[in-house]
Amino acid sequence: MSKFWSVLLAASVVLAMNGVASAQKAQKIQRVTAEEAQAAAAQQPAEPTPTAEEIKAGAAKIKKAISWEKIPSDLFRKYEGTWAGNYWAYSLDGQLQQTSQAKVKFTIQSDGSMKMESYYFDMLSKSYFTGEIATYKNNGNSIDVTIERGKGKVDRQVGHWNDNQLFLTSNIKDGVEHFRERIDGKRLLVDGFGVYGSMKGDDKHVFIGRYMREK
Repeated sequence: MSKFWSVLLAASVVLAMNGVASAQKAQKIQRVTAEEAQAAAAQQPAEPTPTAEEIKAGAAKIKKAISWEKIPSDLFRKYEGTWAGNYWAYSLDGQLQQTSQAKVKFTIQSDGSMKMESYYFDMLSKSYFTGEIATYKNNGNSIDVTIERGKGKVDRQVGHWNDNQLFLTSNIKDGVEHFRERIDGKRLLVDGFGVYGSMKGDDKHVFIGRYMREK
């Protein structure tokens, strides 16, 4: 055997022995680490099994978090006033379809209901025109909304309250339409989604309204 191969063989033996030693050392470290982990776990106090009363209370808490809440008696007071901002409509793939400057005016009526009037800015006449007129009625657990859109067309919505937000579902026969209204300080935030006609058609839209309180 040549000197070169002898040196190479000796080096291989040394590397193999070092590898075995390293593996044995790693196994020892892993064994010690596992033993330490088991000892630490044994020292941790066991989690007590919840009682039937605690389980029932937890379930009630979860149900409350995901179910509708009672409508605040002063909700309309938070809306009252005039709000100005912008309204946008988008397709589902994010294409802008419509944009408009808009104003929304809320007025509390003598019977406790609230009147909503929306106005949109016309670029040609440089003035606002009336869009929709709606009436909000607080029934305690829900809100009934009647919307007059002109030319005798009337739409209805039912609103429910959760997490300081009003969720509105439109009562329409040719699709689905949902809105969410939130008041964040001096901002009125409106988000909506509508699918009209065939669910497979292109008449699907996302609506966004952002308004600041004027007075």
